[in-house]
Amino acid sequence: MKIKARGTIDFPALANLHIPRGKGLLCIQIGEQYRPKMAEQLKALSDRQISLYDKARQKYAETPPEQRGRAPEYYDNLLELELDLTIHFRKRSINANNLYWKILEIEANWINGSFAYRSGYWSKRLPDQVITPQQIHDDDLEVYCEKTQYFVPKASLWGFRRGVEYELGKVMVTEPIGDGNTIRVEVWKTTSFMDTKEFHVWVQRVIDRITDGGLLRTDEAEFITLREDFKEILKEGKKR
Repeated sequence: MKIKARGTIDFPALANLHIPRGKGLLCIQIGEQYRPKMAEQLKALSDRQISLYDKARQKYAETPPEQRGRAPEYYDNLLELELDLTIHFRKRSINANNLYWKILEIEANWINGSFAYRSGYWSKRLPDQVITPQQIHDDDLEVYCEKTQYFVPKASLWGFRRGVEYELGKVMVTEPIGDGNTIRVEVWKTTSFMDTKEFHVWVQRVIDRITDGGLLRTDEAEFITLREDFKEILKEGKKR
């Protein structure tokens, strides 16, 4: 018996059902249009089991007592289940995005006020340049985001770009190659195209970077407010 399923993980819905994350518990809801067919299949399996068991009982009764086992035995390989499951996570939420940019704002303020952290991690920036949340975001995209390249006929570039930026990512590079009739297109999977799982990893990287940088351990007066704001934002983010 084989089942192919596609679904979306909805963690709040699982929490409402008191199903813990990461426990390997999978709940499958059969769509209404498939339920009659599913009922037919289950009845056919049940009838098959009854038939096999009846045959096993008859054979058991015809077997001499000294050769019998403890009970009739029968096997039904059709009851083995093979599940082909594709899981799709939802797109990152507006709340998660707001949380991310607020954390970047705190990181930018921390970088601008901490010479050691600034020179250690952001050495490519000029010493007297004010670091903005957007710059941090752009730097992270350049280093960490998933990048894919395509080779597209020049005449098809506009349509390809429109389709890609609607679904897959942002076109960051278009470069003619050879005689110019083929374009190398580099697509970046920016945060706008990330699902909840990918975006969680993305935000957690920033959180780890701030905590490893020492913001939570500082007692300097100019950073105490930032530290408390950071703690409160994480607390609220986890609640959401």
